[in-house]
Amino acid sequence: MTSCIQAAFSSGGGGSAGAFTIDGTDSSTAGTSALTVSGMTGRDITQVLFHVANDGTNSQLLLKVNNVGANYNSRFATTDPSVTNSTGDASYILSESLANQDFVGEVLIFKANSNLSYTGNMMRSSVTTVNAGAGLPYQTLYGGGNNTNTAAITRIDLLCSSGNILGEIQVNSMDYQ
Repeated sequence: MTSCIQAAFSSGGGGSAGAFTIDGTDSSTAGTSALTVSGMTGRDITQVLFHVANDGTNSQLLLKVNNVGANYNSRFATTDPSVTNSTGDASYILSESLANQDFVGEVLIFKANSNLSYTGNMMRSSVTTVNAGAGLPYQTLYGGGNNTNTAAITRIDLLCSSGNILGEIQVNSMDYQ
């Protein structure tokens, strides 16, 4: 029997069930308002991998699905330790408000499922921040969230709450087996 993790990282064909397919990448070396991957097929699970930084502005790392700008609920815990819970936002919140930070992480977004009690999309995140000035890990954040959007996931935007974002993202997706 093949586990889900084994299947996800197997060398299956493009778009096959249980294997991640690369949907696209985006990068910026000078800073931009958002890193965006669009035109995706809308599979069951979307994975966003990133190594980005804010432009020195005190800001939160944010993620939008399908360019929807409302009804995101986020909750994350940090290694500080503190817990943040936020509702009705314009995007998923992936970090505290920090300046001069590099962020590395993964976000998994599960498509809406009309057969479940909550029918919108669901998100799980793991983000580590590094203080760019000191070169030391600052904190690790684990979180989750949901959004009422039930459309197939076809676009991902990674951005900062203020200022610009720079770095790289890669978006992958797969269907359940």
